[in-house]
Amino acid sequence: MNVVAQGAMREDQVTPISADRDRVFLLADTQEIDRTAIGRLRGQLCAIHLFLLIPLALFLCFYNLGTGANMGVGTGIDESWYIQTAQEMKATGQWWLPTREGEIFFYKPPLKFWITEISSSLLGESMASYRYPDALLGLAYILLTYATAGYLFRSLNAGLFAALALMSCHNFLFVNGVRNDTL
Repeated sequence: MNVVAQGAMREDQVTPISADRDRVFLLADTQEIDRTAIGRLRGQLCAIHLFLLIPLALFLCFYNLGTGANMGVGTGIDESWYIQTAQEMKATGQWWLPTREGEIFFYKPPLKFWITEISSSLLGESMASYRYPDALLGLAYILLTYATAGYLFRSLNAGLFAALALMSCHNFLFVNGVRNDTL
């Protein structure tokens, strides 16, 4: 009598390789089809979410850009300082040293003022041109929140709810967010 070690297989328990090989390929093909179908459904869900998010975000970020009021809040002191600093940078040509009323102004990095001045140069001097870069970055933040939450929680629905939560924050949209403080 042959003694078989524990965990070892006897010859009569081993199936031919060719039969298992066909079965393995069939399972791999089936899983590939399932992954493709799941990927397609996930893409459709993402398209639906973006179809809902983008128009709402465009409305909230770009509404009323050209007027002096931010949904009734008015032009804040910070916003007027940033616009004045960008105008002084252009007038004096001192692009590395931001000033406000002739005094050094280091409350913001110069990138904010550079982008603001580029926007006003391209679109003309108006409230909308000064606010346009911040509104555009606000839209990007909303979409980035959707993508990040969807990735971290492995759920596009989580991304949708995170982006909607961000869009419902008053401080993000009107106080120090999209209107004058996104950079």
